[in-house]
Amino acid sequence: MYSDLDLDLFVLCTFRFSTTELSSFILDWIPGLKSFWKPVEKPQRFREVVIKLCEKFELNYTPDNIGSDVGLATETSTGIYQHQEETNSSILDEASRKLPRTPDVSPEIHTPEQRVFEYPPIQGISKIFDSSMCGSIRLRSFEDGLKAAVTMIFPVLVGPVNCLMSLDIRERDVDRLAMILFGAEIKWVEQVLHVVLASGFTMIVPNAEATLKGVADKTIIDVFGAEIHDAINATPIRRRELKEGKHVTECVSMIITRNGAIISLCLGLEGGVEIQNKLYN
Repeated sequence: MYSDLDLDLFVLCTFRFSTTELSSFILDWIPGLKSFWKPVEKPQRFREVVIKLCEKFELNYTPDNIGSDVGLATETSTGIYQHQEETNSSILDEASRKLPRTPDVSPEIHTPEQRVFEYPPIQGISKIFDSSMCGSIRLRSFEDGLKAAVTMIFPVLVGPVNCLMSLDIRERDVDRLAMILFGAEIKWVEQVLHVVLASGFTMIVPNAEATLKGVADKTIIDVFGAEIHDAINATPIRRRELKEGKHVTECVSMIITRNGAIISLCLGLEGGVEIQNKLYN
């Protein structure tokens, strides 16, 4: 069906639209696309073309996000393959920083790129975590009661990250969890963050966030439980780490901010779905 499209146009479609939307296109769509695309001066008008295509075929799009994708989508085919081979660290960092942090009255948000579930009831997190971890997660007040600041993201397209779970941690518990998970001591000197590692190395981060990563299996079980540990071990990233003989995993990371922290857990798809069902049902 898509063999008639040139590479640039096909890449454009796959970057902006979900698999479901692509598969729903009818053959009559192809001539229209080709005629619309042919006279375009690429890549100077790339962003404009994306918007016009979305409007012409009544597809959902977010104008604010299109500009940031232009550089990625206008790479050569070689550049695209190089982009796909980025390190797991970059993928997890980027995903973690895009996690929603603003309360939403709906526990479920769908976009063409991902499925997002937010703010489960406090009864839900008690099915996954022990009392200590539950007490470390920030709570939000809604009309129907208190809910936990937990977010689960399921990307629509298959990739190295099948499910990303984030926990918004209370400020009072950041120091304790940083020490347990990473052996790191957290100190704030006015607006400057000092991270002191077990080796004695000190990282100084002025007016910024710091990300810690690399947690051992036993620590994951002790802090998050066996179910989370099993879901982490099922991820492509962790399987690769195990083949490389790594005893700690970057599937657990902690972004430290002035007002708390965000712990991100990279989970396998099956385990992530099971955990999501327990949280929200």
